[in-house]
Amino acid sequence: MKKPTTKSKNKRKNTFSRRQFIGSCAAGASLIQLAPILSLTGCTPGPEEIPGKKYIPLKNTYDRKGAAPIIKTSFNRGITIDVTFPGYYESSRKAKIKDGEKTFKYITMDQTGRHMQSGRPELPYLGLLVHIPNFLEYDVQETDISLSPVQQFQNMDIYPSQVNMWDNMRNEGNYGDFEYNPTLYDSSDPYPGTLVDTEEVIRYGYSRFILVKFRPLHANPGNQSLSAYSQIIQRINFTIKPEMEDEYYYETPFLPNEFNIIPIHERIIDPWNDPQLARRILHGYTVEKKNYEPNDVPDLLIIYGDNKKTDLTVPAGVLADHKISNGYPNTWIRPISGIADLSEFIRAKRSFKTTDDAIKVSRLRDIIILGEVDQIPSKDYERTLNLGGEDESSEEEIVKNYQSDYYAATLEDFDQSGDLIIPDINVGRIPARNAEEAKLIVNNIIDYEDNNHEVYKNLTFISYFQDTGKDGNPCDGIASTDYLQTMEEIRSKLDQDSITIDTIYTIQDPSFGESPLCESLEYRDGAPVGCLDFLDPDQCKTKIIDSLRAGANIIVHRDHGWMDGWSRPNFKIPDTWSLSSGSEPSDLNLKPSIVFNINCLSGHFMGEYSEIMPKKINDCFSEVLLKGTIMPSGSRLNLNCPALIAAVTESPSFHNDWLLKGIFERIYGGILSNIPGEAPGSTKVGDALNFGRMLLLTCMDNQGMNMYENEIYHLLGDPTLRI
Repeated sequence: MKKPTTKSKNKRKNTFSRRQFIGSCAAGASLIQLAPILSLTGCTPGPEEIPGKKYIPLKNTYDRKGAAPIIKTSFNRGITIDVTFPGYYESSRKAKIKDGEKTFKYITMDQTGRHMQSGRPELPYLGLLVHIPNFLEYDVQETDISLSPVQQFQNMDIYPSQVNMWDNMRNEGNYGDFEYNPTLYDSSDPYPGTLVDTEEVIRYGYSRFILVKFRPLHANPGNQSLSAYSQIIQRINFTIKPEMEDEYYYETPFLPNEFNIIPIHERIIDPWNDPQLARRILHGYTVEKKNYEPNDVPDLLIIYGDNKKTDLTVPAGVLADHKISNGYPNTWIRPISGIADLSEFIRAKRSFKTTDDAIKVSRLRDIIILGEVDQIPSKDYERTLNLGGEDESSEEEIVKNYQSDYYAATLEDFDQSGDLIIPDINVGRIPARNAEEAKLIVNNIIDYEDNNHEVYKNLTFISYFQDTGKDGNPCDGIASTDYLQTMEEIRSKLDQDSITIDTIYTIQDPSFGESPLCESLEYRDGAPVGCLDFLDPDQCKTKIIDSLRAGANIIVHRDHGWMDGWSRPNFKIPDTWSLSSGSEPSDLNLKPSIVFNINCLSGHFMGEYSEIMPKKINDCFSEVLLKGTIMPSGSRLNLNCPALIAAVTESPSFHNDWLLKGIFERIYGGILSNIPGEAPGSTKVGDALNFGRMLLLTCMDNQGMNMYENEIYHLLGDPTLRI
């Protein structure tokens, strides 16, 4: 039988000899220690016993501290990453394939993501982003598994990945055939076949990362066995490129903290902000101290439409004046008529400039595009997505066409570099069609910041238990999507002593929401759902109206969507008219809400849509929340949502779940890690989205789909608002 291998762009054949690590995961141990050891996960409790899921401990050299991976890093002329996987959970799932019904094993691991490639075994995956400055060459050594003997488990027919599932309300319950690759399931080769993969290069501004992918479990479908590697050690060596000795001044590790925008997180290994650690890694290389100063570009840039038909000069000026007096003293406004190419204009402003006295560095962090696409165009993209992931022989391809602002502020795009790009600058689009709409949105932004609305203290979670999918067992009480489990997982990890969380949940078959049937509900991984407070459609609609009316909260919808609204619970643009309750729209003064529309198409701001609406309404659902809804009388009701996150086209279901977890990880912390986030109320909504995009790469092991997911999600409104 073949053994799993190491996959990298730079590889030596010799095996790394493990160093002796010092330090331990003792009670009260610090999360970040100085060299030579960084303990990135800290101490975790023992594995939780979950009904319906069996915990399988793995043998390893460390004391088992819990079910989550233990990550240790050391630094000496390079980086050594040592990951221990204490164990995994398994449950049983039935599905109907062409040859009849089969019972599969569904495998999960705490605080790991998913290796998902269509019709192939779905297995745990852990990604780590390692910052390697551009002036360094790196060499990836062979993976060391000498300290963890391989464990074999029999009768393990692993559940196949269902990648071709989308949160499009028109596909609900009609996803097509169950994804099952019979050729692979007859094969005796290990799958995925690669223990550690370091081929992916990620660009984040001027910084370069490699994505180190750990795949600790490997299926042998033909023999129905599972191989487990409980301790994996990966060494990456560094050397300075002689021709680039002067280039290190232009990115970390030597930029002052005010210019260093790389997020701090367990899954982002970035030791360069510690000078002593940097010297250890760089072989004691002596670095000449330089003086860094901001260059002559703004902190915030506002680009606005100014054509004759729709001139947004006045609202752009009002917004700029407000920002100048509220934390952005160096704010610029520029009309689009003076810019030939928006991306090239911004890239030119971001370049380093060297003078005799200092190196001038850009502090541009946020951009607001004020105007619809007919004034300030988005770029058109056509992507061919291989649902089989790295399997180049896979014929499971689909083509997606869409428009995106994703690369408006990046230094390059995927088509230029071939690398995955994560934006390091926040971009928000205010798709105002005229000055009236722009004025309303700008006033809502000013109200939000001037009145210090603490939306992060009140959350409304809207979701749906769906048990009709691809397994051929409809309405069996077993979830086919992770909508509800994602919301409940996030809810369980938030500090509910300081946060109020209201849930608006519905269920596909109402009878299951009643006792005692609710006790039989299961999530996809076999865990019990429990008797949650499931509501009927009318109750859901009433509570959504109440939540929007009360305001001062973050509203999250996780389910199917469409351009005109949410599928389950059903809530469409005409339903927003009920907020007035007989009052004149101008008499209402709603408090603001920040909305996360994690579904399909509800952020499609690129074109008119009037299939079921009055002719005068041609905005998508997210635009209506941002601009206000036009009542049957023709008057506008201000819904006061100054910032939203939404997808412009169809979005893949399981990627949506992990993107949302990453967004919440940045705001609150503790969702995908054991460490808290920033102080509540201090995170910009734009930072939360970009961080979610970054963390997605460490959670879903299908990079083509990750790129697509990141490109289609947009921030509508002001990216600088703090939540």
